Amino acid sequence: MSTAVLAGVTVVEAGDGVAMRLCGRLLADAGAEVLRLPLPEDSLLEQPYGRDWATFLDAGKPVVEDVHDALEGATLYLNSLSHDGEFSCPAVSSKYPAVTAACITPFGQSGPYVGLPSDDVVISALAGLSDATPGLPDHTDSFDDPPVQSLAPLAEAGGALIGAVAVFGALLPRLRGEPGPRHVEVPVMEAAAALMVSEWGIAAYDGGLRGRRPIPLDPAPNCYLATSDGTAVIVAPSPAHWTALLGLMGDPPWGADPDFLDGTSRCTHWDRLEPLLAAWTSQWSGPDLLVAAQARGLAIACSLELAETVRTEQVTATGAMRQERDRLLPADPIMIDGQRRSRPRSPSRIELGRVSSESAPPLAGVRVLDLGQFVAGPYCGQLLAALGAEVTLVEPPGIPVSRVFGPFAGEPRHDASALFNQINRGKRSVQLDLRSEAGRSAMQALVADSDVVLENFSRGAAIKLRLTYEDLVTIRPDVILASISGFGRRGPWGDYVALHSGVLLLSGNASVTRDDWGRMRLAGAIYPDVLTGTMTALGIEQALARRALSGKGSHVEIAMMDVLLNCMGGLLDAAAAGERFGAHPSVAFLRTAGSGFVAVSGAVDPALAEEAECLSTDQAVALLQRGGSRVAAVQSMEEVMRDPHLLARGFPIRETHPVAGERPVAAVPWLVDGERPSLSPSPCLGAATEEVLAKLRANPKGVSAS
Repeated sequence: MSTAVLAGVTVVEAGDGVAMRLCGRLLADAGAEVLRLPLPEDSLLEQPYGRDWATFLDAGKPVVEDVHDALEGATLYLNSLSHDGEFSCPAVSSKYPAVTAACITPFGQSGPYVGLPSDDVVISALAGLSDATPGLPDHTDSFDDPPVQSLAPLAEAGGALIGAVAVFGALLPRLRGEPGPRHVEVPVMEAAAALMVSEWGIAAYDGGLRGRRPIPLDPAPNCYLATSDGTAVIVAPSPAHWTALLGLMGDPPWGADPDFLDGTSRCTHWDRLEPLLAAWTSQWSGPDLLVAAQARGLAIACSLELAETVRTEQVTATGAMRQERDRLLPADPIMIDGQRRSRPRSPSRIELGRVSSESAPPLAGVRVLDLGQFVAGPYCGQLLAALGAEVTLVEPPGIPVSRVFGPFAGEPRHDASALFNQINRGKRSVQLDLRSEAGRSAMQALVADSDVVLENFSRGAAIKLRLTYEDLVTIRPDVILASISGFGRRGPWGDYVALHSGVLLLSGNASVTRDDWGRMRLAGAIYPDVLTGTMTALGIEQALARRALSGKGSHVEIAMMDVLLNCMGGLLDAAAAGERFGAHPSVAFLRTAGSGFVAVSGAVDPALAEEAECLSTDQAVALLQRGGSRVAAVQSMEEVMRDPHLLARGFPIRETHPVAGERPVAAVPWLVDGERPSLSPSPCLGAATEEVLAKLRANPKGVSAS
């Protein structure tokens, strides 16, 4: 059975913008025939992004002249247009009732921002990403320093990935021969804001603002320091990792200082500790530090130029790049059963379910075992719950590491973690000790009753816990295992441990995210994790479609670095030719009299810019918009939660958590036939354990019995 699950499906694409076109690219990677309508081209790709973005986004998408023929044979109409005119979703749905229509637009189809000139700079500013960049553990030198804009359109890439998950969700029932929805709406601003899980949690749980601000991280060390040839992230907050780091440093006498006894105390005395660490890292070259630290299991990484990343043995060994039309482009980031997917040469037409406004959620009846830790895996599980899956979060004994990140609101603290409660909604929690015989037995029964198992363990931990694909298929032959890793589980970096910061450095993303002084900076909002979690949800949807067509399970593998390479797809060919990138050439952050910033994309009249800096932020935005600029206020997450456009669309919602109380949370950032999916609050630790174990005792082969 081909891994190209959309073979035989025709997608007609209309409009412009990175988000919509990258969504189409992801559907093409799954085997769809994507046809572009000959609408006027937008010049956005030629300005802030440049390079080979059009080549990457549109490769293999022929432009068609006969619009009627294209839509007559289409399954999906994907566009970035408003709901008026002959090519709008309502018009196409009316004329072609067998077509599912989906629009991926900057701000959706309603609200005060509709029609506002927009690009990644504007979306990043309005959704909070600019305010959070440089991102943890990087920070500016002063509270007054401006944000930094990446050359990689990360906010629009987030819109594309969320859009692909929602759009494929609409297609999935039809691929199974069941009714599917008529319309999907994905606002890129809402998608980008929903992905801001760390900043959203901090603001919603009364923790104030973090982002690019120079505030030490607790527990420490988790920092961004200079090496002899670049920069590195040093992450060793736990007792075991702190001991390992001191060993790598030669066990300096100051390591026994009582002020450095634990992570919180090290944070309190960061003004003393940081110079000691900085003096040590400055003596290392980045590559030497990387190898030495990783050998000790430390999530330490060094900075690479994108030109260096594309030439690494890791990229070659994993096949993360491909040649197309004489350009070097990122490969399909979704691996199935150890292989990159390839498209069939002569796809055949398939029978599809009809379009209906009363279709069921795409993953209704699908059971997911979520073993994810930290962010990427849990966020993937939350998206699957939003698609209608029954998600069981399996947590270890004690207090899991995913629940220790503050701020906290209520007691017990592990049920009141800001970050945990942002990324585990819609799930139930079961505690199992997978090191015990009873825990392993319960786990096997859960696997037998599940369609999907989701994990982001290291390769060694997966083997030790007997959670490899080879282990699971002996329990359930058609199971789908989804594995998330930093760099893939093959090649010289296959055993490297990494957090979002290390992936930003080693992928080369920091080298295309530079400040005005040319320094590499880290993008904010732990974006690699949430982007990877979203890509994994898309891979799981497609594996479920493959299973529905063939009866076969599969092993889905997603590497965070592959996802980031796809977010830099238009820059890779230039990087491969040796180009090194500077600060974003087409964005300015102007400080206003109201002590805020406005982001301006493209050229701006110097006289207008000078006048804007003497005005309030709102006045400056209005002035520059009248002057024809693409401009937006740089909003903190607290301001995002109060944004008038998002409030008008019902995007921030109030949720009552059993421990944390009533808090604002991000709504699901898509609508299906005009309705948003909903999610229950994140579960308290082990709340469903007794219920699930009782069902296992009554039905040892599974938990589906009521």
